[in-house]
This record gives sequence, C-alpha cells and structure tokens, in this order.
Amino acid sequence: MHHYTTWFHLMHHQNQQNSSSYAWLHPAESEVYRFIKAHRLISPGEHVLLGVSGGPDSIAMAYILLRLKRLLDVSRYSVIHVNHGIRPESGSEEEFVVQTMKKAGFEDVIVEKVDVLSTCRRMKISIEMGARLCRHEAFERVRKQLHAHSIALAHHGNDQAEELLLRLFRGTGTEGLEGMRPLEKGRSIIRPLLCLSRKEILEYLKDKEIPFVEDSSNTSPCFQRNRVRLELIPLAEDIFKRPITKVLNRFADVISEENDYWEKEITRVLPDICIEEQNGKIVIDPDRFKALHVALQRRLIRVLFQRLRSTCYGITYAHIESVRKLIVESQSGRRLHVGEITIIKKGSVVTFRRPLTAFGVTMVEETPR
Repeated sequence: MHHYTTWFHLMHHQNQQNSSSYAWLHPAESEVYRFIKAHRLISPGEHVLLGVSGGPDSIAMAYILLRLKRLLDVSRYSVIHVNHGIRPESGSEEEFVVQTMKKAGFEDVIVEKVDVLSTCRRMKISIEMGARLCRHEAFERVRKQLHAHSIALAHHGNDQAEELLLRLFRGTGTEGLEGMRPLEKGRSIIRPLLCLSRKEILEYLKDKEIPFVEDSSNTSPCFQRNRVRLELIPLAEDIFKRPITKVLNRFADVISEENDYWEKEITRVLPDICIEEQNGKIVIDPDRFKALHVALQRRLIRVLFQRLRSTCYGITYAHIESVRKLIVESQSGRRLHVGEITIIKKGSVVTFRRPLTAFGVTMVEETPR
C-alpha cells in the first residue's frame, strides 16, 4: 500500500528522475499528478466535486486539478463553496469564489449556506466543530445530488502535522494518530494536496499570479488549530532545531502502516465477537470480548462506533476506555451514552444502539434501576 508521507519525503528524488515527463507542468502540478496516480484518488471518467473556500489552499487545488483534467481524464469538475454565515466577510468571500472559479473555467459553481451557530447551540458543540459538521453535511448532500464520485479537499502536509497534534492532545488512540489519509476510508473524500507543504502552495499561487482571500479567523487565538500552527509548531522547531512538520508526517505514515495490520486483525476476530448487526444496532458477546488483548479490545470498540456513526470524530480515549470497562467489568443493567450511541450491558450480551438523536460527544453513565 502506498502512503502519503513516504511520498512526501521521497518526492524530490523522484521528480529528478521524471522531470522530463511533464515538463509543461509546474512542479507543484507534477507532484499532485503523481500523488493522485500513486494513490488512485481519481479514475478516468469520474466527476469530482471540489470544496473551495477561497483561501490559498483550496484555490490552488482548484487551479491544479483544472490543469490536470486532461491527464487525469476527468469527465467533469464541480465546485462547492459553503457560506458559514459566521463572519462579516462571508458574503464577499462567496462572491469572490463564484467569480474566480467561473473565470478559471469551472461551469458548475454551487453555493450552500449553512447555519453554524444554530447547529452549535442545538448540539452543544464548539463553533469549529459545528462549522466542520455543517460543511461536510453540505459536501455530501451536494455530491449525492450531482452523482459525483468524490469530494476533493485541500488539506496539505502542514495541515497533517497540525491535525496530528490536535488529535494527540484531545486524547485520541493510535488509530487517530495516523492523521488524514489521501483517500478516506469508507467515505468519498480525497486529499490530493497532502504531498505539498503550505510554502509550496503559496509559491505556486505566486508563480501563477492567482488571487485568493485570507480568512481572518485563521489568525485568531480563539481557535486551538491556529495556536498550534502559529505558536506550538514554531516553538518546537526552535527548541529541537528540526523540521517538526516533516517529523510528524513521517510518524503518521508509520502509524498508518501499523493500523493497516490491526485492521486485518479486527476483520479476523470480529465475526466471533459480533452476534447481531442490523438497523442501527450491534450486539456483541462480552465473554469473548474479554478474552482479547486490551489493545484489540479498544480498536474493536472504535470499529463498532465507526460502523454505527460513519466516523470516530470526537471519540476520545476516555470514551473508548469507559465503554471497554462497561463491557469487561460492569454488572448486567449498566448503560452508557457516548454521543448518540447507547451501550447497554444486559444478561450475556452488550448492545450498541444508534437512536435518532443529535450528534454529540457527551458521556453519561446510568446505574441499574
């Protein structure tokens, strides 16, 4: 299996070997093309939906993919811009994206307006998480409407390093430390810019004289990601005198390879543990679960959450460990709520159930009545 960070570190050597193949392309375009082909992110004849905010990363992605359209044999590109309605400049950013993408040659430019603040109040989550949920819901809804094969997001190598640190400090398990994959498992999301750094993206935009807008919230200390990018990573690089972003990308690659191995183990043991799976409900055998190594127990719980809610976003080590202890140690009648998932231990089985409630990551344990 190919991995994004192996590519990230060996790319310069490979570019020298293949420099004559696509001499008409900008170096950044060549890297993205080879990255897409290596990871099979886009197949000939596909329709790809591009998420464009107007910032440098997504604007660069749009222009690069447009340049690669013939090489990739893409049948159609569509652009989606999500207006979160949070900042005063949201309206002008929307207008900029529509005009810039139309001028670049994109025929389909779709704008989706979402109410992030209402979502945050209803679900009792942060603005950052609420914006992410609203944005991804809009992406997937439009993708299905257009029958697009995938959604291209503009995450790059620096984003990968920042995401890794955020997940670590939020208490993720080793599964979360693999970071973002070029092709997200179980979803239609691709990340063709993971092979580029923020510096390379800005150089590309400068070389091509491509305009973009700066999101004022990207410098706000109110958001943890900004402080990681602007304060923590520069401090770490100053202390250790090493390119921390590259170190973190390499670490994510190692974890990704190990997670591939563990996934095979989960596939092997799951049929023995799972008694029933249907209609938003999974029933497992706690006695067989107890016989597994604790590392496998934790990973199995994450898989169950993944199956019921399509993502483990927001699920921390504390959540996983509380569920594991309920299965292994608690008496019959115990019940635990992790977001919208309810876990019940009754008799000789443990049931994971997904009710029709809002997403969240709060956790409440109930004693037997």
